[in-house]
This record gives sequence, C-alpha cells and structure tokens, in this order.
Amino acid sequence: QRKLREVTYKEVVVVVLIIIILFHLSPPLLAPMLRSLELHFNRRNAASQNLSPTLVRLINNNWSLVSLDLSQTLLGDGLGGLLADTISDRIAIADDGPKVALRHLSLRNTGLTASCARFGILLQTRGCPLISLDLGGNSIGNVGGRRMFGALEVNTTLARLSLDNCGLTKTDYIERSVKGNYTLRSLNLSGNEIGPHGAGSLSRALKTNTALHSLAISQCEVGDL
Repeated sequence: QRKLREVTYKEVVVVVLIIIILFHLSPPLLAPMLRSLELHFNRRNAASQNLSPTLVRLINNNWSLVSLDLSQTLLGDGLGGLLADTISDRIAIADDGPKVALRHLSLRNTGLTASCARFGILLQTRGCPLISLDLGGNSIGNVGGRRMFGALEVNTTLARLSLDNCGLTKTDYIERSVKGNYTLRSLNLSGNEIGPHGAGSLSRALKTNTALHSLAISQCEVGDL
C-alpha cells in the first residue's frame, strides 16, 4: 500500500511537470484542447508550490477550461487566494475577449481558511460563470461562512455549493441568504454543528425559497425534527 501511494505521487508530479513544459513551449496548442483538469490527492508542499505558476498560466491562457478539481491538494491560503484572484481578473476583462468557461471548481480539503473571502468576492463578480463550488473540509468558520453566504445574496449563477465540515455554527446569515437566493439548487452543510436553532433557521428560509431542491444537514446535531 505504501508503494502504491508513492507511485501515485510520482505520477502526479510528472503530470504537473508536463503541464508546465507544455505551457512554456506551446500555450496556443494546449489552450483550446483542455476542458477538464484533475490534480487531486496531492498533499506534498513542494508539488503545490510548483502548481502556483502553472495554475495562473492555465487560467490566463485557457479559455476553454470548464472543470478544475484540486481536491485534497495542499494549496493553503496563499495559492487558494491567488487562484480566486486570477479567475476574478479574467472575468473582469472578459468583456473584451472570450468568455471564461470555468463552471465547476472543487477545492475540497485544500487547507483554505482566510482566503475564502476572495472566493466570496469571486462569486460577487459580475459575470461569474461558476455553477458548482465545493469548499468542503476547509476550516473557514463562521467568518468565512458569512462571506460565502453574503455573496449568495447577489450571485445569480451558482447552483451547487458544498460547505460541509467547514466549522460553521451560526445560521443567521445562512437563513437570510437562502431566503433571498433563487438560483441555488443544492446546498451541503453536513458536518457543521448548527444545532436545533440552525435547523429552525433553515426551515424558516425554506418557507419562502422555492428553488433549493437538495439540502444536506447530516451530522449537524440538529436533534429531533
């Protein structure tokens, strides 16, 4: 089993190096072709540092990328924030060129905390193309949760949001955002200790929200419903 993990890590590093080489040698050749990129389960700091310039080039040079999955990759707030800012910058200049195609972004268990605020800014950016965002397993806490749900009050594109196991305990901001959002179809809050008060807040929000089709609140200590 240890040997299998070592081989998997080496393969990931090889893929990262190949992408770096391709972007250095022939960005126009790679840009129109790549629509989905998965680099998950890469937990090594060194490889994550190599990803930094690669991801920036990937987003800046590739308008066709639809899905980006970096789950279980050790990004931290530095690279996570850089990723959010880069996407926001590309959206800001999209009026003068091709539209940003990125629709699905998964950053599950990537070590994000404070940088979640920049993803809130991303969701508030006019023309944000994301319809699916997974930030589950990142310790963003109530400060980060308030930022993300505050963004939902103005965002009109996001359909799926996963914030499970993110250390959320307050629900006042969740109730307000869910009440006023008519785009979100799926919300995952499992593993957050929102308690019976949180369940009540969500219940009140759902009385006026007719868009949300799927709500996950497993292991949220909600008690008897």
